[in-house]
Amino acid sequence: MSAHRRDELDEEQAESRTPTGASPAVSADAVPPRVSTAAVFLAFAGLGGTAASVPAVLPALAAAAATPIDAYLPAVPALFGGLLLGVLLTTVIASRLTPLRTLALGAGLQAVALATMAAASQPPFFITAAAVAGVGFGLGEAGGSIVAKRIADAGTARLLTALTATVAAVAALGPLIVVFAPFDARALLLAAVAAVHVAAGLIAMRATVHSHGRTARGAGLDAATQPPAPASPAVAGRGGRGLAIALASVAVALALYVGIETIVSGWSAVLASELLELTPAHAALGTSAFWALMALGRGIAWLLLRAARDPRRYAAANLGIVAVLMAAAAFSVVEEPIIAVLLIGAAILALAPCYAVILGVGLAAVSDAQAERITGLLVACGAGGGALLPVAAIALVPGSVGTGLFVLTAVGATLACVLVLLAPASAPTTSSSTAAARSASKGPGPQ
Repeated sequence: MSAHRRDELDEEQAESRTPTGASPAVSADAVPPRVSTAAVFLAFAGLGGTAASVPAVLPALAAAAATPIDAYLPAVPALFGGLLLGVLLTTVIASRLTPLRTLALGAGLQAVALATMAAASQPPFFITAAAVAGVGFGLGEAGGSIVAKRIADAGTARLLTALTATVAAVAALGPLIVVFAPFDARALLLAAVAAVHVAAGLIAMRATVHSHGRTARGAGLDAATQPPAPASPAVAGRGGRGLAIALASVAVALALYVGIETIVSGWSAVLASELLELTPAHAALGTSAFWALMALGRGIAWLLLRAARDPRRYAAANLGIVAVLMAAAAFSVVEEPIIAVLLIGAAILALAPCYAVILGVGLAAVSDAQAERITGLLVACGAGGGALLPVAAIALVPGSVGTGLFVLTAVGATLACVLVLLAPASAPTTSSSTAAARSASKGPGPQ
């Protein structure tokens, strides 16, 4: 059914439910589908900007402040710590805010945080603002994903793929502002991303106003954050304790994966600066390269997963490759830094699809009725890993870049590889798990 015809049917249903004499202003609602879609795409573009701008500006920021880069690196785990808090807050406010309002709140928090970061020169202020941006990131991603599901109907997987492509494109292109501007453009990049979030928030609020009436579509959007009905024993699948045990390995593997990805992405500009001896401005190319390789790796995985019979083995093989490449980088980083950079680039290609595949493996073990709740728990575990593993890297590895950093990621990838192989062996049967595995979509946040 075409989108135009579906809009007509929604309007007819809404009019049939409007009491005689009621004002038609709240029942004829043709705005939300288009406006909500625009808000979601802008919000996800902003997510890509947030994910890339924070690591991209670190070398230039440290150089301008004449401060060691180590003082600013905690902004990376702070961003993911905020993301974890945002994910948890989403479950608390779900019954009070519609998904569009949640998206607008997340966009507003990121706009304020990024504007603060553009003006901040001291590490404590920058790191605190990064944590606030992370909270907004979690709220915006959660609200935007729910809105996307509501407006796309059966085409949710396709829309989410387009949204994640938008994230990757903006994340890859945004740091180029810092590289090619004829002046210190780190504040310009942060302000530009903040402006995107302001636009997303305003459009989302406009869509909320138009969808506030008691229309069929408005009711669907407003009810999107209501908790799902509890699953009956007949469809719940395995019991709570058995399910927890079965998913424990997936949750820990996901946490390790997100931690590794956060280290590589968060250190991307720093690695380019230290290993390739680029200027602070040109070091932002490292962040652009990271996101370009992530997009390429996900595209390759989308083709390979069509023939993959066991996603567990596919994810484990990729994680094993990451472990070997990172271990090799650890041995070559001192004597042959260029070779280390090439090894890291190859590791990013293998790393790219692992989040979606691991998540798909976890969802394959549960019923459709359990999928939404389990997804939230797994995403929270991933966000926790994204916050904790970089903290461990900062605490355990002397200096911003060194052999220990790559040893840590290699050990983490090895453990994740083993844990994925210990995950439930059920083949993906639900639409949610199949879409997650095959679309190789996104990580839980700065991705």
